[in-house]
Amino acid sequence: MYLYFSSSLEYWAFEILVLLAGLMPNSELTTSLIAMCENIETIAYMITYGLSAAASTRVSNEFGAGNLEQAKSAMVCPPCSYCGFDSSLWT
Repeated sequence: MYLYFSSSLEYWAFEILVLLAGLMPNSELTTSLIAMCENIETIAYMITYGLSAAASTRVSNEFGAGNLEQAKSAMVCPPCSYCGFDSSLWT
């Protein structure tokens, strides 16, 4: 419940920022800059959401098949792959 509330609060804050940007003197520029920042943040979240969904599916499949040891090893893979992706992105 906390995760849902914090995500919703973040999206609402961005929407309020867009509304407030319309009140600024150069509203066309500020609104477009805020929209660009929001799109970049959404792209950054999609990477972690995708890895999280893939890990959840794989672990659930292993649990369903009764392979507890493979489910444990499947939990190690997503953080390692994210760290590898992150380090390749920033180097």
